[in-house]
Amino acid sequence: MKYVVILGDGMADEPIDSLGNKTPLQVANKPTIDKIAALGRSGMLNTIPEGFSPGSEIANLSVLGYDVADVFEGRGSLEAASMGVSLEKGEMAMRCNLICIKNEKIKNHSAGHISNEEAAELIEFLNNKLGNENISFYHGVSYRHLLKMRGGNKNLKCTPPHDVPGIPFRKVMIKALSPDAQATADYLNELTLRSQELLENHPVNLKRAAEGKAQAAIEALRTDDFVYVHVEASDEAGHDGDVPLKIKTIEYLDARIVKPIFEEVSKWNEPVTIAVLPDHPTPCALRTHTCNPVPFVIYHPGETPDEVTTYDEFAARKGSYGLLKGNEFMKNLIGNSNL
Repeated sequence: MKYVVILGDGMADEPIDSLGNKTPLQVANKPTIDKIAALGRSGMLNTIPEGFSPGSEIANLSVLGYDVADVFEGRGSLEAASMGVSLEKGEMAMRCNLICIKNEKIKNHSAGHISNEEAAELIEFLNNKLGNENISFYHGVSYRHLLKMRGGNKNLKCTPPHDVPGIPFRKVMIKALSPDAQATADYLNELTLRSQELLENHPVNLKRAAEGKAQAAIEALRTDDFVYVHVEASDEAGHDGDVPLKIKTIEYLDARIVKPIFEEVSKWNEPVTIAVLPDHPTPCALRTHTCNPVPFVIYHPGETPDEVTTYDEFAARKGSYGLLKGNEFMKNLIGNSNL
């Protein structure tokens, strides 16, 4: 048995007046996801443990079955692991986002949906200008990158840019949570200010582009037993408060990711379990993450389905899985597998 989890980041929402008091998931045309719901079993999942903020780093760890309180060390360590960047004793890693600032305010958190190629050029430029024996920049995907610091104090308060669009950026710069972390906060804030000066007139800030994951997932399933497909678009639309765009991202997820994966693996001799869910809601009205449970569906080929025939926040509540939390989703996905 192989397994694929297709996660539409921030896809869940709340009823919206302009949609006739329905959610984007209820309105979106998503025939393949609905077909999987009809073939599988549905439920609701609480992805945010008590005491944690509803960030993707927390929610995705929870979906994957980790004990968040035991393993979470911040986004930086996850970014480092995903990039293959090793961390030595005395080093700390931080998510390093490229964002857009206009008139001293945060215009958007994604640098205008910057492409991988453009972002890599900017991050390499910053590493050449600002990197030293204690500071290194590593480029990642789109606006999400990594800063590694030797000798820093991680007792800091950092504000996710996607939570504060339109806010003067100086109000949400890094703050020390203890006196001995003040020097680290000051240094990182100075890097932020210097990077703005360096990047303001960089040639790469004249153009934009990026996309595509389904074929990579299919190829990975040919050789690996577990594939996790994370798609950011719905979360971006939620942070922008763009209802039509969010509906479109859900329809694109169905047509461009779920459909080709489902149609391909349905031809295989070896069965492939498929799950679809968001990591957390990102309601368009709030433009930030919430802690509410998210709808999920798991399709085990050959298993008797429940009575749910569509996929959305309300239909899933009637599913046979009920309300799960913690590692219960992953246990139900994989069961007694030796994966």
